[in-house]
Amino acid sequence: VAYGSGDLDDGDFALGQAASHAEESLSCLETGYACARHHTRAGRYTEAVQVCRRGLREAREHGLMDYAVLFSIQGARAARRSGDLESALAWLAEADIVLGSSPALGDLAVRTGWTRSAVLVDLGRSVEAEEQIHRVLDFATRSGTENAEGGLRTNLSVLFYRRGAIDSAARELEQALAIFESLGMREQVGLLLTNLATIRLHQGSVQLGRAAAEKSWRIARSLADPNTQIVAGAELLCMFRSTGSTEAGSALLAELTELNKAGLAIGEAGVLLHLEIARWHQGQGNLAIAWNHMGQATRLASNQSPEWLKLEASFLRVQLMFERSQITESRELLDSIKNGCSRQGLLLLQSRAEALSYAVDCSMGLSSSPGTNWSELTAQSVPLRLEWLQAQMLGAEARGEPTDAQGYRRKLREAANKFGFADWSARAN
Repeated sequence: VAYGSGDLDDGDFALGQAASHAEESLSCLETGYACARHHTRAGRYTEAVQVCRRGLREAREHGLMDYAVLFSIQGARAARRSGDLESALAWLAEADIVLGSSPALGDLAVRTGWTRSAVLVDLGRSVEAEEQIHRVLDFATRSGTENAEGGLRTNLSVLFYRRGAIDSAARELEQALAIFESLGMREQVGLLLTNLATIRLHQGSVQLGRAAAEKSWRIARSLADPNTQIVAGAELLCMFRSTGSTEAGSALLAELTELNKAGLAIGEAGVLLHLEIARWHQGQGNLAIAWNHMGQATRLASNQSPEWLKLEASFLRVQLMFERSQITESRELLDSIKNGCSRQGLLLLQSRAEALSYAVDCSMGLSSSPGTNWSELTAQSVPLRLEWLQAQMLGAEARGEPTDAQGYRRKLREAANKFGFADWSARAN
């Protein structure tokens, strides 16, 4: 109750009291599991893993196989949040060993599959991840394991989103959100609302996206969960940038900066935060500050982050290089990004990289056609459509075709105004 209300000190005190009264093995393991979950939530991943390692050992010694699996899953979740995906898989292998000899623990097998699918998504092993999701989702639906079903649908929505299948991602995400709301799982609801905000933005529903991000931010602040606060805050900053809300964005940026100074912006959340702060300053024309935050995001991403996040950081780097007229260098990095996206199945980011690559090639006098047809993706993603219009505008300008350039500029401005993208409207003008 205390943690759910954001009263972390009261929660710590209650947990300490529970620990002091835990005498027999089961109550010790129950308290240890609660402690591991809290360490993970508070961003103390090393401590969480240490507790899980001891809990796994003691659960096996006392023959409490359900707790052996629970500690293995929690160890995997802590490792995943820290960015150590290979260790996360190793923890899940420990769970598999126990489950293999304990067929009665079917519900925990579903939770193990849920966590494994998330790790596989992060690793870019999308085919394996989707197979795992559908296999476990069927069992979760039949067995009524609702929270696992919600988690699996969330992971499936992430796969669809990265492929540019925005409508499919929205469908899975809406189902997952309904499940977690019905279960009263506020932390999961808060995190899913940040994903929903991104989806709404791609669908062209900017105000709905902003509303989802604002609700997520309120939930995150009430929970006092640093990871959720940083992820939600970064998403809300994106919405303020998209809607041209400079004053609100500056106030939020000050709050996020304080969280960063407190050392809370670590792991994947830290990368996302610095990327979004960089984009904010990029939109304000402060390229030097944007470059600095992009560099911080890149350094954080190099420390065991999933490949998709490293590619996101690299793409922002190449965008800033292009704006700084570092044309030759940006072209070399773009080739690497496109190849990486192709290997990882990141079609949405690959299409964005192709758009910028077209503009870069035109600037160097190397290309006069956009190449691959991305119409299926641009039909589902408004921001992607805007990026391609901008690339075609820049390409026409580079080729000395002012009439075509003005035509693309007009289309860019009209589309940005139609969907309420203030940042894109400013670029078109």
